[in-house]
Formats: sequence, structure tokens, C-alpha cells
Amino acid sequence: MEIASKNPSPTLTPPPLTEIVYTNGFSQENLIGRGMLGMVYRAHLPNGKLLAVKRLEDADLMQWSDKDFMDLVSNVSKLQNENIVRLVGYCCEHGERLLVYEHYKNGILHEALHLDEDIHEKLSWKTRVNMALQVAKALEYLHEAHVVHQNLKSANIMLDEELNACVFDCGLAPLIPSSYISQFQSSGYGAPELESRSSTFQSDVFSFGIVMLELLIGRKAHHRACI
Repeated sequence: MEIASKNPSPTLTPPPLTEIVYTNGFSQENLIGRGMLGMVYRAHLPNGKLLAVKRLEDADLMQWSDKDFMDLVSNVSKLQNENIVRLVGYCCEHGERLLVYEHYKNGILHEALHLDEDIHEKLSWKTRVNMALQVAKALEYLHEAHVVHQNLKSANIMLDEELNACVFDCGLAPLIPSSYISQFQSSGYGAPELESRSSTFQSDVFSFGIVMLELLIGRKAHHRACI
């Protein structure tokens, strides 16, 4: 499928896509992840560069007007930090809502910790501490920009070629359905106050604490011995 290049606002920091992105019709072979808002696919540019395309599928989101979606894209595009996954393009046509991000070779932190033995062996104590610091810096940047992440977990932390950590899904809190909150809490990452639908900077810090614990001791967030 083709993703058209667009630029929702002349004030956006990231440049618009200038080439057609290919996901081979959102094929299973290019599927690299799935989350509460939809699937993420690997996309191949004609010049050989890889990107990650999040195909938004939440029913509530599809009811958003184009203007509301464009406003969201504009806000997300302004989040520029070395420890945040950068939005580089989007699509809002033919019934599709797509967000296009930089691709990270080493995938997500969750898999590195619990599933990928090759990467897991590279996670020295120093590397883990550096990752925790990088996530903390990303969170500090978001909070200084008055942005609550609301979905911070190891599955939303990407690893580059040098195993630097970058936080994914920044600025997408308005898209999170209320039905997801209980699931987020049961996974171990959600702060107690989320039961009252109150998401704050402090609830992000709670989630960061769980991620840091998971990172440093190597157990999953919902492991009873971890909580």
C-alpha cells in the first residue's frame, strides 16, 4: 500500500515524507508489532531505508474528524528529543490513519529482556543503567513539554543499533480508550490512581519505576515477585 507524503502544518519540525512507503499491502511478513491502537509494520523505501508504520485501527479513533487527527499529528511531530522515537510522516486518506516513524533495528526492550537471547546477552549492567537514564530523560522532556505519556512500558521502548533506548507512542495519550486502562494496570505498569481515570505526570513516574525495576532485575512487570 502507498502512503502519500503530507505536511499538516508549515510549523512542523520533521520534514514530510518525500517518497512512497511500501509495506507490501500490510503483509504479515512485514508485521513487527501490535498494540492497543493497531498494528505496526516494517516499510521499505525505494532508497533502501526502513521505516515503521503504525496502522491505527481503534474504532473510536476512526470517528475522529480529519482536523482533529491532523491536530494530533501536529502536536506529536513537535516532540523532538534524542530519546524519543521521531514521527516522520503520516497518512489520512482512503479511510486509513497511519503514523510513520523511524525504524529501530533492535526492536523493543520487552523482547530484548524476555525473548531475544542474542540481544539479551548484550545487556550488560552498564547498558541497562544507561537505558534507564535515557528513558528518564525522555520522560523529563515530555513532562517539561506538559505531555503525559500514559502508556509507558517496556514494549513502548525501542532500541537502536547501539542499544540506546528511545520511548515510543509519545503524544498519543488522547487516543487511548478508557477500556485499556484496566488492562494497563493489570500488566503491572499502571498507577493505582488510574482507576479513577486520573493520568498525571506522577502516574508516568510510577510506570517508569516499574520499567526500571524490570530492566534492572530482568523479570516481567506483572511477575508477583517484582511488584
